Amino acid sequence: MTPIVCCRFTLLVCGLMLGAVAATAAESSPVELARVIADEQAAAGDRIAAMVNLQAQAKKIAADQQAAEAVAPAVWGVIAKPPVGDPKAMAWLVSRGLELLPVLPVTPDMVKTVAGIVADPSRDLDVRIRAAVALGALAPKTPPAQPADTLAAIRSLAIASLQSELDEAARRRLETEFSMGSLASMNMSQPAETGLRPDGFGGRAGREGLGAEDVDSVSQAECRRAAWRLAQLADAVASGTGTKASGLFTGMEAADKAQAEALAEGIREIALAGLLAKTLPSAGGNEASGRGGMDGMVPTGFDAVIETALEEAKALPE
Repeated sequence: MTPIVCCRFTLLVCGLMLGAVAATAAESSPVELARVIADEQAAAGDRIAAMVNLQAQAKKIAADQQAAEAVAPAVWGVIAKPPVGDPKAMAWLVSRGLELLPVLPVTPDMVKTVAGIVADPSRDLDVRIRAAVALGALAPKTPPAQPADTLAAIRSLAIASLQSELDEAARRRLETEFSMGSLASMNMSQPAETGLRPDGFGGRAGREGLGAEDVDSVSQAECRRAAWRLAQLADAVASGTGTKASGLFTGMEAADKAQAEALAEGIREIALAGLLAKTLPSAGGNEASGRGGMDGMVPTGFDAVIETALEEAKALPE
């Protein structure tokens, strides 16, 4: 099974599993689900399933103050105290808890804690982004006490999200170089008549012969993920106008609103024109980064696109 087919199969299985979980949402009351979420001894899968089911009942909870008050401690407990366990699974659990905050009773102290998550570089990147989105949703009723600090944290988060894509590509390159170096050492004793180079492969030696340079670069999907992350941050700061306005700027004084709108506009421009547009066929795919590709293959090699976006993010108004 090829990596692409395997990935698609995994996504299909996950989708079917989540669909089955959501289909059972009506079978458990919010209070019962909250009890599972709060149980630190429960399996991570059970807690995540309970959180998914609770999300499926978000509208019901929003319309029932008693239910909202009953589940809030469990959800907040997950957010305020990072759960112990598999980091990825627990980050997923916290992220879904943050998405539920807008339908739950929230205090200024809670908003301060969520703002702290956005600014905490030790927390999972996507958890920080979800926290920023939650702040934007909560702002009309409970804005952060220090809006300028929150905007600065979101600007830094935009930069960190782009840097993380380059760091991940660099990590893959290092792993490839290490593994190929080990392989070359193993093949140093190959007889000359085998036609193999010291690196163990025919033709051009090293990374170039393997095509690892493409594999280890920022991919089209990763570039689009970077665009999605920035778009989420932009909407968290400011989105829409008039009665449809949302985001942090809705709870700010006039003086701070202009700064927020400028930041949101800058981040959104990088997300849409600087990243997403470069991944579209009309933009020439990976030619946007000066790299060629084979017909029918997913474009790769968006390092230069991310690097340019990173420089633009660093130039955003502080």
